[in-house]
Amino acid sequence: MEMVMRRRLWGFGATAGITLTLAGSGCTPQAAEARALRAECDTGTAASCLELGERVYRGDHVLRDWTWAAELYEEACEGGASAGCVRLAEMRADGPIDGRGVDRDSTTAAALLERGCDDAVARGCTLLADMYLTPDSVRPEEAATGPLQDLARAADLHRLGCDGGDPNGCIGLGVQYRDATGVQADSAMTFSLFERACAAESQMGCTHLGDALVQGIGVEPDPGRAAELFEAACETEWNGCYRLGRLYVTGTGVEQDFERGVELYDAACYPQWVESVGYTPIGAACFEVGEFYASGEYGVRDVTQAARYFRRACNLGVQDACRRTDG
Repeated sequence: MEMVMRRRLWGFGATAGITLTLAGSGCTPQAAEARALRAECDTGTAASCLELGERVYRGDHVLRDWTWAAELYEEACEGGASAGCVRLAEMRADGPIDGRGVDRDSTTAAALLERGCDDAVARGCTLLADMYLTPDSVRPEEAATGPLQDLARAADLHRLGCDGGDPNGCIGLGVQYRDATGVQADSAMTFSLFERACAAESQMGCTHLGDALVQGIGVEPDPGRAAELFEAACETEWNGCYRLGRLYVTGTGVEQDFERGVELYDAACYPQWVESVGYTPIGAACFEVGEFYASGEYGVRDVTQAARYFRRACNLGVQDACRRTDG
């Protein structure tokens, strides 16, 4: 079967995955679906290229191949499935992971996100907003090749993402209103946007909403309700675990329970793998546990354990922890 070979705009080189290699025997319904998607993609059906790309990216009844996934996303993008442009942009923005994938290229990523956003892919607007909010110049490993910082433009794009149904766009815009970044500070708007993201079942949105309730941003403080939100978010959003742990340690909104608080900090520091959201440990949680072990304030002093948590926190970017390691 002939592979569709359009002109490559983004410089992948040789086409990956000429032969579809299925995991296992290839006799499962999912494997048959993958073969059908491949046939449809080869004839130019952009939606099938996108779906197959997602399966190849995840390794879903197909051997995982991020380089091939990127090519499939490009086929989808060039065929009119703009969500493929956004997925390819994400890969270009991140660069190779463990040596796999495609080279990092912020200029290309921004162009792809612009294209996706123009075609009403809400996530594309949100991700492009994040690029305008935090330009590449803050990343020393690469020159500033993406869009220059434009906080007002970031707010406009976050709004488009939010209104288009991406809760991360609502979160991003809420943070901008909270911090007066590109917009005038508006605590009521901040709370409303976080509430909107949480209502859309974004656990990150619920964590931000909980933070607003603890701090009284836009409403009267309600740490008890915040604890409920953090508890729910903690299933997969490790910042929720960290923030709930802090409430238990301090006895804010819940009955003080130091052991439960440290358990939650530890869960945030060493979270279990959740395929849908990835492995995202919280360095600040590691640092807090290290502090507890180092000080013995709560009756358990263990310098070996303290050093272990400080090293992990340091590796996660907590500079104060780096100064507390044993070398």
